Amino acid sequence: MPLRKRAQVQELLSGKGKTLNRTPFVRVRLCLGVFVCVLVLSSVPLHAASSLSVLDFGAKGDGKADDTAAIRKAIEAGRTQSRPVTFPRGQYIVTQPLEIEGQSLEGAVAGAWNADSCPMPTLRVSHAKGPAITMKEGASLHALALVYDRKDGAKYPAAIQVSGCGVSITNTRLQYCDDGIMADGKSNTCLLYTSPSPRDS
Repeated sequence: MPLRKRAQVQELLSGKGKTLNRTPFVRVRLCLGVFVCVLVLSSVPLHAASSLSVLDFGAKGDGKADDTAAIRKAIEAGRTQSRPVTFPRGQYIVTQPLEIEGQSLEGAVAGAWNADSCPMPTLRVSHAKGPAITMKEGASLHALALVYDRKDGAKYPAAIQVSGCGVSITNTRLQYCDDGIMADGKSNTCLLYTSPSPRDS
């Protein structure tokens, strides 16, 4: 390489040359860095850090202990603090009706399941005192299973009663209930889902 061209190349690499403007490259790298940070942050669920776990309120989820009181405490705290209540995978015994309003109960999403498998967090309903869950205005239920521990001859109310507008139910499994989801006839007026009793099958 001729000495003159070599000197020009060295001058460009050193940043002293007038023909090389490094500012645009710095700007591009800075913009890319900010863009990547935004993508990483946006991929993290916004409610992950702000949700309340029923385990933090004393629920066991072992299929043996009565978790009703702990779940009710979590629901009350979630309502007061406007935070969703989450259920890690487990079997939660429920012996009293639950009620939610303007809040959400959330489990772990399962890709699919069949009649013999239930990978979702499960509320084992062990009472016939009323609907397992009453959903009032703005309530949401997602990725939970409600399974009834039936007793011979018992007649069970609807598993879920809708008693308000703006209710959302997704990825929810109902098993061994007499009636699935029913409106209260006031805020809404229809029977949404009915499942056959195991006695009829």
